[in-house]
Amino acid sequence: MSRRKTKRRTGLFVIAAAVLLLCGLIVYSERDLLREKRELEKQAAEISEAIENEAHETAELQSKQAYMQTVRYVEDVAREKLGLVYEDEIIYRAEDDED
Repeated sequence: MSRRKTKRRTGLFVIAAAVLLLCGLIVYSERDLLREKRELEKQAAEISEAIENEAHETAELQSKQAYMQTVRYVEDVAREKLGLVYEDEIIYRAEDDED
């Protein structure tokens, strides 16, 4: 019977080792998955921030586009870039002080 007990103990030892090995693999895999999860959450936060920035920039561009389609914009450009004025306007310019 001692031989039978030895086989039994060896079998139990092999099973216990296999179970411990599986537990170790599960813990190791869980650690990797948690690290990957943190990285993905960080990427998701960065992407969300980028989306918000792009939405804000899009709103600004749409506002600028709407302004550029107005008569006020045409007048502003004509005054600034071309130096045009209405016929009944008087322009006052400061003289440059040259010593």
